[in-house]
Amino acid sequence: MLIRTLLLLNLSFCLTASSLKEAFKDKFRIGSAINIQEQLIQNPEKFEALIQKEFNSLVAENAMKWDAINPRKGVYDFKFADALVNFAHKNNMQVVGHVLFWHNQNPDWLFKDDQGETVSKDELLKRMRFHITTLHKRYGNKIQSWDVVNEAIIF
Repeated sequence: MLIRTLLLLNLSFCLTASSLKEAFKDKFRIGSAINIQEQLIQNPEKFEALIQKEFNSLVAENAMKWDAINPRKGVYDFKFADALVNFAHKNNMQVVGHVLFWHNQNPDWLFKDDQGETVSKDELLKRMRFHITTLHKRYGNKIQSWDVVNEAIIF
């Protein structure tokens, strides 16, 4: 009975709050993974107000994955990742970087040398370190935390 009463009190508090982030502001952050291109660039009138109202933490759905940021060796595209970080900071939201390493959505060049041969373990580790350093230099304290490994890369 006590648990049910506590749940009902908590539910009634949530229903009277103006938003999810307000309802839980003293407990934890409310976040959402968003597709920055689809939700805030192509359809801002549909999503921007909702995201601003309900959330205080954002995660990039795909904009920070390696193939999006560094699609070709030496070529970087931070457009969508920057847009997410800028939107979040403009709206006093935290950003969770997603993801440094994943078994999927890696650029084709990551595991191959210029001749198309598989790179050595040492070369792969060098590329991974460079990737981390590049993102840290760009985003530093603008990103509060990172998903480091989302399903391991097997080499």
